[in-house]
Amino acid sequence: MSSVETLGCTEVICSDKTGTITQNKMTVIEVYYDGKLQKVTEFSKNNKLFDIMILNNDSEGEIGDPTEIALINCLKDIIDINKLKEENNRIDEIPFDSTRKMMSIVNKNDKNIELYTKGSFDSIIKICNYIYEDNKIKKLTPKRKEELIKIEQNESNKAYRMLAYAYKEVINEEINEQNLIFVGMTAMVDLPREGVKESISMCKDANIKPIMITGDSLFTATAVAKEIGILEDEEEAINGLELDQMTFEELKNNVENYSVYARVSPTNKLDIVNAFKENGRLVAMTGDGVNDAPALKSANIGVGMGIAGTEVSKNVSDIVLADDSFSSIVTAVKEGRRIFDNIRNAIVYLLTGNITEILVVFIGMLFGIEIFLPIQLLYINLITDSLPAIALAFEKESDDIMSRKVRKHTDSFFTQFLIARMFSSAMLKTVAILLIYVINLQLYNNETATTMAFLTLVLQEMFYSLSCRNLKEMIINKKFFANKHMNRSIMILIIVQFIVFMTPIKDIFNIVSLNIFQVLYCILFVIIIFIIDELTKGIINRL
Repeated sequence: MSSVETLGCTEVICSDKTGTITQNKMTVIEVYYDGKLQKVTEFSKNNKLFDIMILNNDSEGEIGDPTEIALINCLKDIIDINKLKEENNRIDEIPFDSTRKMMSIVNKNDKNIELYTKGSFDSIIKICNYIYEDNKIKKLTPKRKEELIKIEQNESNKAYRMLAYAYKEVINEEINEQNLIFVGMTAMVDLPREGVKESISMCKDANIKPIMITGDSLFTATAVAKEIGILEDEEEAINGLELDQMTFEELKNNVENYSVYARVSPTNKLDIVNAFKENGRLVAMTGDGVNDAPALKSANIGVGMGIAGTEVSKNVSDIVLADDSFSSIVTAVKEGRRIFDNIRNAIVYLLTGNITEILVVFIGMLFGIEIFLPIQLLYINLITDSLPAIALAFEKESDDIMSRKVRKHTDSFFTQFLIARMFSSAMLKTVAILLIYVINLQLYNNETATTMAFLTLVLQEMFYSLSCRNLKEMIINKKFFANKHMNRSIMILIIVQFIVFMTPIKDIFNIVSLNIFQVLYCILFVIIIFIIDELTKGIINRL
């Protein structure tokens, strides 16, 4: 609960793209091979690219990385995957890591031993000196490289995620990812999650800065960010290479200028989080991998992924998303704000009642009179105050909860508004009780005056619990009976008050029977004070 409450103060949400903002359900749209960009079904059944896509792949059926599953699914109706795997044997591998952004395997068949590599286009193109075209290995000239870069950029601008593939023959068992032969690319799409665009808009309305951090290319990240509303100006996007060239002080001074970070490393993620924190911002950070752990731990709120997340990332996170969705983070922010509001409202309700009791007892002592007995005050605190305070915890969020300025986590709980609200209400309630007591002391006797003062205090607590459902807006602006828990608590209290005041139990509390006129007199007085108190809300809020 403390984590969710802190999430209500969140000013920046740094989120992964894949799986959090998008569905993490990849589909291969186009394939670039042998100088042609086409649908996968338009290529010949046997080619080098398809061999790498299948053999440099760890997925089994529908189990595995969504990207690798998509590569198998697009080919399963075109070639005999099982036969191809039987004819080839993986004898070594270099696993994927977020620094290299590529994965390689060593494949052996009847003909030769070859290194098959797949990874981000930026990473692959740097280590290729040749290109496979027209069934020939050709020199990869600077001009041809520029043409490939332009094709990749055009596809990325369509929000496609690009993967590149390369290979080379292994000679003398020398295994390294250098001097490779470029084979082709696949263009995949990962559609945004349903509702994420609305959640991004809600973040901005709530004065929360949404940040996309991804390992994809700058072009892919920019296209997706524009589609969902994170990015408005392309100048707000930056890649990891540029981040690496910045000092931490430079990043700290510029971090607010960017909404999209592409091709980032785990170190970049940690630096981004720390830069925002150094600027006094409260940061929520999402992550699912082992390498995300430092950034998750450093963030004010680390958000792990319940589906795709590793155990390491979950263990260092403050909260875990059951559905891995960005929209759930925004829902949690709203819930955090609601929890804070309800805690604050309950505390104001309880403290105002206690301040009223202290003032009445203190003023009575000054004049040498005992308006309330200790058992009556104990009854108020244990019975009358308890149920409404609990019911306030179930109050629904205000309509403006996601359009307010973000509450600074360093701000004092007791703001000037809260203090003014408590003491103005306490003073009004104190005046009402003293007036009831003094007037009826003249009309009747001390026992009757004390009983009527006690009834007034009980009624005021019930009416004031309704007022505390919202400290700034008048109760008339809220659905009066929307909080069913409050309705039940008030009904229970009415029944309890009837039993206490109308049965022999009243002797325990040293109170006497009242006639209908006296009861109505107290109710009318309490309603008048309640209306005055409600009218002061707007005045105190403006002040």
